[in-house]
Amino acid sequence: MNLRALVARIGLAKLNSLTKYPSILTYHALGDRGRLRPERNRVFSAAERVIVTEKIDGTNTRIVLLPHTGEYLIGSREEWLHARGDLVSNPALGIVEAVRAIAERCASALAVAEGAPSVLAIYGEVYGGKVTAASKEYTAGDAGRFGFRVFDAWREDLESLAVRSEKLTPEQLAAWREDSKQQWLDEHALAALSETIGVDRTPRIEASAPPEGVAETFAWLKATLPKTLAPLSDKANGHPEGVVVRAHDRSVIAKIRYEDYERTVR
Repeated sequence: MNLRALVARIGLAKLNSLTKYPSILTYHALGDRGRLRPERNRVFSAAERVIVTEKIDGTNTRIVLLPHTGEYLIGSREEWLHARGDLVSNPALGIVEAVRAIAERCASALAVAEGAPSVLAIYGEVYGGKVTAASKEYTAGDAGRFGFRVFDAWREDLESLAVRSEKLTPEQLAAWREDSKQQWLDEHALAALSETIGVDRTPRIEASAPPEGVAETFAWLKATLPKTLAPLSDKANGHPEGVVVRAHDRSVIAKIRYEDYERTVR
């Protein structure tokens, strides 16, 4: 089955839905005017081993690849932007310009001649350029400089994915996605993928689990990531967006952003 056959079978809308990246809740609950409340949306044990990664302020981007055919789709967080060939074309936000060469490299580096056909979804952050107002934190105002960092990926047998898409309603498919039922790559496999395709991951940070209180978490964040670890220019301002914290088994995931805590802790 190639990409056109897959799209003909399940439709672009369902393929779009099941490959969107799941939403990540803030660590502390958001209240009025974006201020944080003491309650936590997610709870980490103080003794728990966690994976802490820098949350880069860019635009969520996905490359959905069929390694056995070399075909791919490029999407933003919500919609498809480009496909190899003429299946989709939407040059929004400069994402396609920034990522197409990487997608082509993925198609070449991950080509397989044997085994069951699969779908590989690679998630990254396009940043710099004019992607967001925070681009100056990474580029020092150079509108022509973009970066791309991989932060997650999953792989699934193509036929299994197609069958699930046929059986589930759009609402059920969205629930499956948001429950993070995908076959995610572990850290070792993600590092190997990153090396194979020649794209760095979002920075990994050695840190303990975040504390319970809002003020204490803000202090933890400032100690954990005082400056971005992914600058595109030595002259960039370097103020980071924040971090994402995950349990090793992915049972708990939360984002901790500077702006939320700066707004709350005065």
